[in-house]
Amino acid sequence: MAATLLLTLLPVSQTIPARFFMRSFAAAIVLVVLSSAHVRGSSPPQAAPQSPPSQATPPVQPDLAAGKVVFEGHCAFCHGMDGGGGRGPSLRRSKLAHAAGEEALKSVIENGIQPDMPEAWYLSPEEILGRCRAGSQLRKVPPEALPGDPARGKAVYARSGCSSKVLDYKLGYSMTMAALAIEGKIIVGVSGGEAGIRGFIDAYDAKTGAQAWRFWTTPGPDWNGDVRPGDNLYTCSFVAVDAATGKLCWYFQFSPHDTHDWDATHAPMLFDAQVRDTKRKLIAVANRNAFYYVLDRATGEFIAGKPYAKQNLGFGATPRAARFPRRIPNLPKKELSSGPT
Repeated sequence: MAATLLLTLLPVSQTIPARFFMRSFAAAIVLVVLSSAHVRGSSPPQAAPQSPPSQATPPVQPDLAAGKVVFEGHCAFCHGMDGGGGRGPSLRRSKLAHAAGEEALKSVIENGIQPDMPEAWYLSPEEILGRCRAGSQLRKVPPEALPGDPARGKAVYARSGCSSKVLDYKLGYSMTMAALAIEGKIIVGVSGGEAGIRGFIDAYDAKTGAQAWRFWTTPGPDWNGDVRPGDNLYTCSFVAVDAATGKLCWYFQFSPHDTHDWDATHAPMLFDAQVRDTKRKLIAVANRNAFYYVLDRATGEFIAGKPYAKQNLGFGATPRAARFPRRIPNLPKKELSSGPT
């Protein structure tokens, strides 16, 4: 029996700029007005000469606790909460490729590494140094021992070439979820919507690592629904793909031309039930557009849809999901979408 891979796809929406918070600095200038005292007939006593005050800048004192908070808030997304790596490289190493010492690490944090690591201009010198010290603490954590025989694994890897590179991370791609093994293939997806990537699903042969197929989840070259007409398939959709060939079986789009970030991340439910005296294989999801949907998971046929929250955009759950109205009620001249489907 052929297997069908059912995917819930999210829109690769507009790049969302990171939220940076700048400290505000208030400069207070104190003016001291000196008046000369003129005393007739006498001279004022001469004050003993004094050494001028030191102009040296006090050294920056790192705050390790604050540095840990900075790391968790700004760095852990890429490097992991424990510094073990993720989208960014692992920091739990004795030597870092771009930072041989503390001064070099401070420069990397402050200036970034383009195009992958943004500069941290919003951090104070104390926070940067505290972040450096927090990173140094991470490198003191011994790496977790992994099961298996490293020497044998290295030999198998060299002989079979069983590693497959999906795409270059420098282009904004990352992989943040576990792969799916099905019928001799390894199915993987990619992340990177915040970097404006074009999403896809890949299948690789489990024995050789060769790519079996690629299904583009957002047909190119467009991905931003704000700049053009059209449904922007396959955003906000259920998509059924043949696991053997990567061919599209069916799709159902819940929110065509989404410009409101209504992509649904809810896990759908699979169940069998009687529909008009016929037993059907069904799938149900409470979508982010505030409708609850039931579809036939074998064919993609629309079975039912009901709102689970108050609706104010005149949108309905139907066999062919309708577009949103052109304008938001009570907000004249506010365009939601434009052009024909």
